[in-house]
Amino acid sequence: MSSPKVIINLQPLLRMKALLKKSLVKLEKKKLDELGEMGAIQAFEVSYELVWKTLQKFLAKEGKETRSPRETFRLAAQFGYLDNPQIWFNFGEERNLTAHTYREDILTELLSLLSPFVKELEQLIKNLESKSREINN
Repeated sequence: MSSPKVIINLQPLLRMKALLKKSLVKLEKKKLDELGEMGAIQAFEVSYELVWKTLQKFLAKEGKETRSPRETFRLAAQFGYLDNPQIWFNFGEERNLTAHTYREDILTELLSLLSPFVKELEQLIKNLESKSREINN
């Protein structure tokens, strides 16, 4: 008897990507006030957490268990879900700053990360959609 196919829901990641893209457009047009900037950073934090938890689920389907974001991103690269885990390690370091500090220079630094983060997120989602089809066929 074959095991049932478990579909991993990518909708939360897709929603967060859309929210981040909206924030980026407003940021580029200088139409984000401080509250909007803080919301964009919160969306970055949530997206980062969703990414590593989603990758953790994909790796579990591959028979691998991970306990930390770094371990998850390292293994995800080995399994072809992403190209460069170091980029995600860097995003993780920045994400940790948001959790422990509120300083304007860090806010500015994080806002500058949104564009590269969204680019990496879009590529990762494409990879996950492709891998999802492979795993479930």
